[in-house]
Amino acid sequence: APLAQLGMLLPLGRFAPAVISSGICGVNIAVLYFVHASFHLARPPRWLVRGFALLGLFTPMMVIARPLALVWSSALIVVDTWFFVHVMRTLLAQRHGPRRRDALLLSVMMVIVIVIVSPDLFGFFLGKSWMGGLHTMPVGAIGFGLSQGPYLARDQVTRQRELRRTAGEVR
Repeated sequence: APLAQLGMLLPLGRFAPAVISSGICGVNIAVLYFVHASFHLARPPRWLVRGFALLGLFTPMMVIARPLALVWSSALIVVDTWFFVHVMRTLLAQRHGPRRRDALLLSVMMVIVIVIVSPDLFGFFLGKSWMGGLHTMPVGAIGFGLSQGPYLARDQVTRQRELRRTAGEVR
């Protein structure tokens, strides 16, 4: 999305939306792995990762064969819905664990980001933005990145304290 805002995808012509869509699929895979790795859980469901990977790979087909765009958009809506449900369930399951504050922070930010990017997502799925030229996707991306900052900082401090405690025990 930031590359599109800067106009760097304009040379791609009608394939620019396909690049953005593939990027969104890649980001969703990264979020799945981030959430699972952050809470030391097993890897994310393979079908969800594969779903986004296939959608990302087949995005250019949406541009070449226009009738497939509706099928692709429908599949993306289904996979995105399951993505949101899975991530929220995973985070909410952590609310009673030792990292409940982190889970709460990420849960709240996930909901806020979904609300912020919803206008762009609806425009994306419907083929026409109902907000004119205003795009909220970059704001949502920045918001999610900013939410990960405090989380990662807390994680770093926690690990540093554990290392000091372990070093003290070894001495």
